[in-house]
Amino acid sequence: MNLLRSIARPLLATPFIVAGVDALRHPEQHRARAREIYSLVERFGVQAPDDETTDLITRGTGGAVALAGAALATSKAPRLASLVLGTAPIPIALANNPFWIHKGPQRRADLVNLASALGLVGGALIAATDRVGKPSVAWRVNTWAGDTRVAASKKLTKAQKRAAKKIDAAKSNLPQLGDMK
Repeated sequence: MNLLRSIARPLLATPFIVAGVDALRHPEQHRARAREIYSLVERFGVQAPDDETTDLITRGTGGAVALAGAALATSKAPRLASLVLGTAPIPIALANNPFWIHKGPQRRADLVNLASALGLVGGALIAATDRVGKPSVAWRVNTWAGDTRVAASKKLTKAQKRAAKKIDAAKSNLPQLGDMK
């Protein structure tokens, strides 16, 4: 791993780890923000869970984010970790920045904070595509298939040449029609 990745991955992972650990340790502090999201989804007929379920969801999400952050920081399954970090925090970012219920300066502050959170999400999604110089699985499969076709074609050509030689040899061993009298 190069120097840039060894510095950038832990830096990108740090805010996710801190937020995830906070959600694990203090889920009750996240309830009010979760209720703001619930008020939004209740408009679509989804019933809001009770406090105990909210705490469980908060802890589960926090644990997943902290674990994915730690995996990214230590370069263990960094693409998968980055994908989790690029998707799981979106509802959290909305809960932490409910711009749709505020007006004026508070709304602007929510939008600025939401933009920052989404910037981290974007960074995580970019990190999810980082193959560290290794080709993608699709490229490997396509290359393998092409190599297999080339190898099969070469074997077929050799087999055709051997068959043609055997046919020529068999023809030379056959008596000529005029010699058969």
